[in-house]
Amino acid sequence: MDQSKINLFIVQHSAKFSESKLPLIIEQFKQFPDESFPLILAIEFKDPKKYKTKYFWAPGFCFVDRLALGHIFTGLLKLFTFGGLLLWVIVDMFTISSRVKNWNYLKLEKRMLCQ
Repeated sequence: MDQSKINLFIVQHSAKFSESKLPLIIEQFKQFPDESFPLILAIEFKDPKKYKTKYFWAPGFCFVDRLALGHIFTGLLKLFTFGGLLLWVIVDMFTISSRVKNWNYLKLEKRMLCQ
């Protein structure tokens, strides 16, 4: 893939991925065909900052975060145990951004493998 397209993607979406994953993404893009680039740009990634804000300000979001990231079992378990008696709530306050960034990376990786 053309370096300018790679740079465009990184500029637009670097905050939505872990810094440790960015070199891997760049290497994957180098092997990716140019004609498939619009499919990658069409992916809607979740914003870690929005998730963190929602988590701190919306009490009902305390289990929805896991459901939205595809962790249905742990989301429901968290709901029915009242956030693991608030233990999960406290842990998730500090880990939600990294979980959203990891979810974004897995979504990108899945799309790239389908090509």
